[in-house]
Amino acid sequence: MARAGWFTRRRRSGVEPLLVRGNHDRHAGDPPPGLGIECVDALYRISPFILAHRPAGNAEGHSIAGHVHPGVRLYGAGGLRERLPCFVVTRDTTILPAIGDFTGLADLAVGADARVFAVVPDGVVEIVDRQPHIAGDA
Repeated sequence: MARAGWFTRRRRSGVEPLLVRGNHDRHAGDPPPGLGIECVDALYRISPFILAHRPAGNAEGHSIAGHVHPGVRLYGAGGLRERLPCFVVTRDTTILPAIGDFTGLADLAVGADARVFAVVPDGVVEIVDRQPHIAGDA
């Protein structure tokens, strides 16, 4: 049923999915051809962006990458805390979150110029009051 929803949403959106292969794909292999997902090796250029598996500065464009699995811990009153996947965005690089039950979250030291966006059940929210680190298990 979930796959049928994927095809319907994809057809209506006009979005063509693209998978930039990474370290996990060597073991898992490419998705089945019937899903219609184009698979490429890193680096893939869609100006002004450079799509890559691992984040790396690139003078040719803004790098969009995964691999790192960034996460953010949020603390609230009464000892409440929540750990969420997040996007990390700087002037030159966007690091995408890993979403799923089999992914961990990584410690990253982020500069004051970085923006952090947490993935929440109803969308994505910017974390504006944060410590200089976003934390995970790494």
